[in-house]
Amino acid sequence: MPAESWDALVSLGSSVAQGMHEVARKTGAGGGDPVELLRAEAHDACLRVAFEADAPLVPKLVDGNGQVLAAIAVPTTHGVLAEEGPVCIRRGDVVRAVAEGSGAHVRWMAWASP
Repeated sequence: MPAESWDALVSLGSSVAQGMHEVARKTGAGGGDPVELLRAEAHDACLRVAFEADAPLVPKLVDGNGQVLAAIAVPTTHGVLAEEGPVCIRRGDVVRAVAEGSGAHVRWMAWASP
């Protein structure tokens, strides 16, 4: 994926993550290996996540126990997880992104509040 891919994700922030600040830019691969996006160490946190991949994948956000917090059920190459609103976790928990689909390379961008 070209470097310009970050620009497309960054531009989504003003519409999908109003009032939030960027907390992660991560890359990963399909196959289900989780990528940590946010660890809520000091306080509860809410976040929005956008992604872009070079091949269709099924994206998910999971907590520290592996419970699905948000997902897109059909394979896609880009989108926003939890489109209807942010995903929130309690202090001490973590949000990880999982890309199910072999061979895909994916960029994850997350915004959080507070």
